[in-house]
Amino acid sequence: MHALTVSFRRLLAGALPALALVLTGCSGAASTRSAAMPTAFPNHSVDQMRQQIVVPTDTLLSYAAQARLVVDAPQRSGQFSTVVRQRRNDSLYMSLSPGFGVEAARMLVTADSFFVYDRINQRLAFGSVAAAQRRMPLPITSEAVFENMLGILSPDPSVPWQVEADDQYYYLTGPEGQRTYTVDPSIWRVTRYEERTPDGTLNEVREFEAFETVNGVSLPRRLTLRRPQDDAFASIYYEEITLNPETLSFNLRVRDNVQRVPLLGTR
Repeated sequence: MHALTVSFRRLLAGALPALALVLTGCSGAASTRSAAMPTAFPNHSVDQMRQQIVVPTDTLLSYAAQARLVVDAPQRSGQFSTVVRQRRNDSLYMSLSPGFGVEAARMLVTADSFFVYDRINQRLAFGSVAAAQRRMPLPITSEAVFENMLGILSPDPSVPWQVEADDQYYYLTGPEGQRTYTVDPSIWRVTRYEERTPDGTLNEVREFEAFETVNGVSLPRRLTLRRPQDDAFASIYYEEITLNPETLSFNLRVRDNVQRVPLLGTR
């Protein structure tokens, strides 16, 4: 498949808050958001919703993107220019730059391993994916990493979801009340996902905003992740994204003399 690229023009709307990316305006793709609700709303069944939430899993296999990343967590905080590359069921690569054209770090997540190349201090840290989650508050331990990073979630068809609705959204909650999907029927996309512990404590929130049509696929330009119990927050804003690029490299390009350091708590 030919590479399909959409570039978004950034307009700065006021100051950049410490915990969010407030970037507006775009060029290229037109917004899929519509004020009109489907005629059957709010009476769609779960099966009908899933038929509408069409995700091109057979054709959308990889992407490359330029993004802005904001992280606020006890282990790491900051704002970065970021290069993101990912292939479905394979690897996730990120390059982080705090500014001034300096590439500070490169990160690689595979199916079972995590690597961070600190180019400033010339150290390569490595460990398990579970260790990665503690270092970088992004949805990288989920089996649906690709779907989460692109904001193309869809409720599991094997789960007997309980459905509620208000005047804008559907809410699909699992039988044990631990997982909830918020579905926007005006664009037929999941815009929020929540996970709770068995006692009802909020464990994780993933939100997807600013949806745009990229080659016929509705994708969010902004995704955020919050873990209240870990006091962790991360936000990614995709400025440019290329679907199914012809070439995709995950090479960290680590020098031979770089110090190798195992992460603590890798088991």
